[in-house]
Amino acid sequence: MKTLLVLTLVALASVEAYGQSSGPLPVAPAPDVSSGSESCQDAKPSAFVTPTYPAQAMKAKQNGWVVVEFDVTAEGLPSKVNVIASSPAAIFDAAAVSAIRQWRFNAGSPRQKCRTEVRFDLKVNG
Repeated sequence: MKTLLVLTLVALASVEAYGQSSGPLPVAPAPDVSSGSESCQDAKPSAFVTPTYPAQAMKAKQNGWVVVEFDVTAEGLPSKVNVIASSPAAIFDAAAVSAIRQWRFNAGSPRQKCRTEVRFDLKVNG
């Protein structure tokens, strides 16, 4: 059974209505990320940076997810960080990629084509 890393980012905030928007965009179901490489079963970050919730997405009360594929070097650094899929498209991509590039993994054998899902779930108070 493959180990799956799902980082859930939950922001608690009171936000105002976003412009004339009729509400947040629909979010598609996330794909199965377990199709990553077998070499990534133990690729759990020893240190990770939480992604920054994009301001426009927060204002729009938008939730979403990003599936990211990356390699891990022998030194434990992420490389070749790429978005595989996201919903809504492109809204959270940059935040997810930026955060994963700052993650650190235990040094060891290089790992290729690791995948993870980064969730952006906004909880609104009040």
